[in-house]
Amino acid sequence: MRIGKIAWLYGLFFLTINVSAQDCGCDRIAKESRERHLYSETRAQAIVDTFCRLFIHPAKVYPKPYACNRAIFAAICDATKEKYIFYDEPFLNRLLNQSKWGDRFVLAHEIAHHLLGHTERAYRLGPIQKQLNTTIDQTKYRTIDRSGTKKDYVITIPQRHLHELEADALGLWMIVNPQNKRKATQSDIQEIFRALPQLLSVYSNADEHTTTNSHPSLFIRRKLIERYWSKYENPDFVKRYAAIDDGENYKALEGDTEEFYAFQLINANAEQQAQLNDAERIIRDSLTRRSRFFVDILVGGMTQIPVLSRDGNVIAATNNRTLTGGLRLGVGPWYKPFRFETDLKVAGSTFTTQAVLADGLRTTEQFRTTYLYIQPRYVYSRINRLAKYAYRAGGLMATLGASVSLPLRYEYTNYVAANYKAVPQNTGITGVVGLGYGLSNWRNSNGHFRLWLLYQPQPLRLATEPSENVSAWLHTFSLDFSFRFW
Repeated sequence: MRIGKIAWLYGLFFLTINVSAQDCGCDRIAKESRERHLYSETRAQAIVDTFCRLFIHPAKVYPKPYACNRAIFAAICDATKEKYIFYDEPFLNRLLNQSKWGDRFVLAHEIAHHLLGHTERAYRLGPIQKQLNTTIDQTKYRTIDRSGTKKDYVITIPQRHLHELEADALGLWMIVNPQNKRKATQSDIQEIFRALPQLLSVYSNADEHTTTNSHPSLFIRRKLIERYWSKYENPDFVKRYAAIDDGENYKALEGDTEEFYAFQLINANAEQQAQLNDAERIIRDSLTRRSRFFVDILVGGMTQIPVLSRDGNVIAATNNRTLTGGLRLGVGPWYKPFRFETDLKVAGSTFTTQAVLADGLRTTEQFRTTYLYIQPRYVYSRINRLAKYAYRAGGLMATLGASVSLPLRYEYTNYVAANYKAVPQNTGITGVVGLGYGLSNWRNSNGHFRLWLLYQPQPLRLATEPSENVSAWLHTFSLDFSFRFW
């Protein structure tokens, strides 16, 4: 009887495993959370812990041997709120028996997804998300927690690609870290790229330049790993990422990866640019903040020096200093050497004329005008975007264009004559030239700044009669600062 009972329990043990094996990923975790765990995978856990212990505050990541038609993937399961690496048995067997660097890198890559926060609810990886709709540039999906609360999220293609590259960078850090008993060498890196097409189905029928909505091309990933390999040869740089823990302290790596990706995409030659697919164009435009039409907020100051004369005699006048404000509209990407932009700004102008009378120097007239300046300009930029992977780039600029001075309000006062005639100011058109300095950020939404010193000679109409020989110019110097938000 006892033997029969043991046999019955033994059979139930294997039956439970076989039935549960049909469930995959978090579905299996949800079932196990309601049942007694029948076994644990200590061999896989030991390998995962080896990578996690490289960090100052090791995260707890649990490997589980039941994947969903995928060799390996990372996910957080709602049933337990724990971090899991799901894998199939052939993957683990290769990892244990052959210990190929391609397999070790892929495992480190999936652990990195957890450590960088990519598996949090807003960036949920794995098959558990409910997709609402998918377009060329984004996926909308909904999650429902155990309380029944629904929340919708949007994941863009640039986010997905950057997550893969960030996980590549941190995964490489794990396998080349000097604390590893078996540290990867540069010759081992090639094995990674031989393994990726076999481990990731998105690359199975593609060449190395093929990009998908979920993954960057193998070519880009190879370039990234080669770049980080050279960085990791510096011991000080190796220490840089040890503080990354469960989605914290990763900003340096995140920024570094975006700089790299932006550099690769915007420095592609004309032939390569023409071959970019829709996903790559979206990523390029997002990361480089490439905009055919842009609007900047403009603030600054203006100094105006009136130069007046009547019948060849100089008329003394006071200078004017005022604040300016407005918008700058432009066409053309900021990183190209040529573009067109137009300033629309409002500024006040007040100056007085003076004369020597019997009792000394007296103010004789006052001119108060509010102008709308419209300045379409051609810009030549020397912003150096070719600095090696630098996401922040600055340089000198020069500009030449026209300036239209449209008087919005005009007041004239004569302190000497009892009866005087106010001369209306007409719209003036003249040229404008200037030099400037620009500072741009490839990835920051508010990272574009411009400082311009502009000069324009503005003609004034002061003669009250056609017979009067009056020359009047307002030499205007503007210092304009502009900044851009998207």
